[in-house]
Parts: sequence; structure tokens; C-alpha cells
Amino acid sequence: MRRLLLAAVVLLSIVLAGAPAQAEGDPGPWKPAPQPVLDYPANTVCAFPVRAEPIVDEVVFRVLESYPDGKPKLEEYKGKLIDTVTRADTGAVTTVDISGHAFIHYPPSGGQQWAVSGPVLVGIRPGQGTNIGLWVFDGPAWGIDISPTGHKTIIGRPASLNTCDLLG
Repeated sequence: MRRLLLAAVVLLSIVLAGAPAQAEGDPGPWKPAPQPVLDYPANTVCAFPVRAEPIVDEVVFRVLESYPDGKPKLEEYKGKLIDTVTRADTGAVTTVDISGHAFIHYPPSGGQQWAVSGPVLVGIRPGQGTNIGLWVFDGPAWGIDISPTGHKTIIGRPASLNTCDLLG
């Protein structure tokens, strides 16, 4: 556990201090990164069916570093993102501002390592972690380690809010 926490702190320090440029030189151009509508059936992230839908989506991303085959190694995401999260069976709605800033590293072995500042919406399904739900995690410096099998480990101690509880 200590090793994982130390690795997360090192990763967060590196990417939040300034990401390396692509092998060719400058980072790639900013491009839109639209969030699709996310539909979750009952008993996946919540006990009931839920939908997350962007109402403001100004998120952009760029590739900071690539592997020799051209696949991204490190990407940066930023921009305003506000979603409505709706309980599909009752129509109950909540709105969440998830306008975080993230660097996502794609290790050669698969999976993802996120270094995040600010709020992000994270769906955790059965088998993907211990805290099943549709979470808003928020904090000045935190992370997510996503294994090649999809298991999600939250790094650090971000504030957390399960939108399922709000819609319950």
C-alpha cells in the first residue's frame, strides 16, 4: 500500500509540475473531447438506472507524449464540463460541475494512470473497486489507477460524493 501511495505521489508530482513534450517537440494541438451520454442500467453503478448527460461540454485534450507507434502515452484534458445526472425510473435529477484538469498516462502494459486536479465523474461498477457508485471526486491533487482489467483505485484523499445517494 505504501509503495502504491508513493508511486501515486511521484506520478502526481511529475505530471502536475509540467508534462514532458512529445518526442517530436511541442505538445499536440488542443482538440475537442466530447463526453458521450452515459447510460447505466440498474445495479451497475446505482441500484436504479441512471444517465449522465453533458449540458455544458467545453473539454479539450492534447497529446503530450506518444509511443513510437503513434499511440498516446500521455494526454492532458481540461475545460468546463457540467452534467445532469438523472435517475431514469423516477426522473430525479442533480447537476454536477465536473470541470477537472487531468493528465492521463497509458502504460505499455495497459490500463490508465490519472493525475487530477479538480472534480471528475467516475463510474465504479461491481468488480471495478470497493465503492460502487457514480462518484464525483474532487481535490487539488489526486489520482486514479485503472488496471488493464478495469479495476479502479483512487489515489489520495479527494472529497467524494456519490450521485446515487443524491438521487436515491
